[in-house]
Amino acid sequence: LVNRWAKTFMTPKGSDLLHPDYGTEFGDLAGSNIVSDYTELQDTAIMSIDDASDQVRDQDATGLLDANESLESAELVKFVPLQDGFDLWVLLVNKAPQSLPLKLTLMATR
Repeated sequence: LVNRWAKTFMTPKGSDLLHPDYGTEFGDLAGSNIVSDYTELQDTAIMSIDDASDQVRDQDATGLLDANESLESAELVKFVPLQDGFDLWVLLVNKAPQSLPLKLTLMATR
């Protein structure tokens, strides 16, 4: 579940020619030299978390996955601006329900 969600979250939307709606806007941010407004960056991260979660829930709707591999929720727990990037902490909860913390560190913005 964590791997499916992270792959969806980190993939730039439109980069998969067969599935152009797959991925999120977050995938375009890393290394994009956008350090002027961390509030906007955090807002984009939150919207991308919601987008990735919706896509993973659509995958889960097939009913083929166990509760521990199906997404219940995902939320931004912490956003830490750094000199040349940021850290993100996302809490995923599966339908078991178990908490699955995900820390994305040193996401470069240059």
